[in-house]
Amino acid sequence: MNIENIEFLDNGNRENILNIKMLNHSLKKKNLAHAFLFNGKNPEGLLRIALLFVCSIFCRNNGCLECRDCKNVLNLKHPDLFLLKPSGASLSAEEFRNDFEQKINKKAASNTHRITIIQECETMSAGIADRFLKILEDPPGEDLIFILLSENPGSIRKTIKSRCQVLNWHFNSGFSREYGGKLREAAFVTEDLLKKIISGKADIKNVLDFSSGIDEMINRLSSGLNDRHKKEIGLIKKSGMDEEYISRLVKDTEESQKREKKKFSNLIIAHVFDIISAYVEDIMAAMSGFGSQSLNREENYEEICKNYCVSPEYKKISQFGNIQNKIALNRKSLAENINYEIALDRILSELVVA
Repeated sequence: MNIENIEFLDNGNRENILNIKMLNHSLKKKNLAHAFLFNGKNPEGLLRIALLFVCSIFCRNNGCLECRDCKNVLNLKHPDLFLLKPSGASLSAEEFRNDFEQKINKKAASNTHRITIIQECETMSAGIADRFLKILEDPPGEDLIFILLSENPGSIRKTIKSRCQVLNWHFNSGFSREYGGKLREAAFVTEDLLKKIISGKADIKNVLDFSSGIDEMINRLSSGLNDRHKKEIGLIKKSGMDEEYISRLVKDTEESQKREKKKFSNLIIAHVFDIISAYVEDIMAAMSGFGSQSLNREENYEEICKNYCVSPEYKKISQFGNIQNKIALNRKSLAENINYEIALDRILSELVVA
């Protein structure tokens, strides 16, 4: 498996290099784990890595990318490779039962392995996660290998992660350039409110205005995604293909767009939660007697000390510990469609009255 073949990857990242070495060592020793979890913030890149890894498993020349096996894998046509991905917002029970469970119970066409790649595995419902965990614990064949792909590993059940070889992948700056500006705008709005809170100038109305406007901010920041989606559907409709085929393609594209919009929304909200968490950490650090150099944002030190460290009996550190726990809980639940407006209301309101 050659790291240079992965266009999206940051080839200078130490963890990426160690991952490649570890996978190559397992291939050489023919000692592959039966389940892998590939984490990273680039869905196309994760799938590309998984397919190159599968090429290296099936190919007699360590993933030459030229033989029939490699070409069939890259074109998703290899008889012993199955790709499972959600057609809607999440993996449905019907997809899992009719597609996945039937495939893994079939015999291999070759004498090597049967491999299943599961995209966006964090979208498994609790019921599907239970069924999949049982398969991991007692797979129907020693030749089965599962490769799970995830952009949000915090939403994956711990019992599933514990049965996988977990590899975190780091991608080049292309992804960061696309979303960096949008994240910075969300951060500016969030930090503006938090600075008012720590200086004692914010009230409940400010909190409600912020949380109720979060959807509007996400819609504004995702306008580029919406424009791209409209163009894709327009090109499909003008393609001249069979009407039934066009209808199916449009439906698949619309479902894909819903997932992308949901992932973008989760990315923004997770970033907002991270910023709030950093402010709470700073308040707790200052109240515990740490200096400004220990804070995430040193410029807030004096304001925090003035408003939170005067009366330690009244401003209990445990209050902020509870707020921090709520932030972590809500952040992990993003994939489960939590009402983040209500969650932000509660967390920020507690900060205002703390």
